[in-house]
Amino acid sequence: ARLVFDSGGFRYELYRTLVKHRDYDTLLVVWRQPVGGGPRAQVLLKPLDAPHERDRHARAREEVNLAMFLRHPNIAEVYGVDTHEGVDYVVSEHMRGCFLLTVMDAAMIAGRKLSPAFAVSVATDVADALDYAHGREDDTGRKLHIIHRAAGPLRIRLSFNGRVKLTNFG
Repeated sequence: ARLVFDSGGFRYELYRTLVKHRDYDTLLVVWRQPVGGGPRAQVLLKPLDAPHERDRHARAREEVNLAMFLRHPNIAEVYGVDTHEGVDYVVSEHMRGCFLLTVMDAAMIAGRKLSPAFAVSVATDVADALDYAHGREDDTGRKLHIIHRAAGPLRIRLSFNGRVKLTNFG
């Protein structure tokens, strides 16, 4: 089935499924374009879990609202939530590249190890992102104390030019 819908002033059109695994969130790469025309860009859509479980769904929406406060070069930006056919989707930045898990698997298959310098570089960028998120304040100066709760190799994206982004806040 081809996913195309308008919501929140944007038209969304499925490009491809990035992740579909029972142990992780489904991630869809879509084209997003203003309904009235204009430039289109690729973004990620992640269906919010448990719309039938009000408390869990409300908590997930609150996490998305908090994640929208995060503006850091090593954190994938969360744009908000749009809805299609009763399903809420978290809309976030998509960075072309691969997951850290992919790089780790490729090294293992090739019988190689990732260099200590590479590991330190990625870990430093992720630690900086986590520290920033935990210390972030809202518009009134109140600390938000945001924690990730699931940082790992399938939540860390590596761009083709060496940038590191922690994904999946919210």
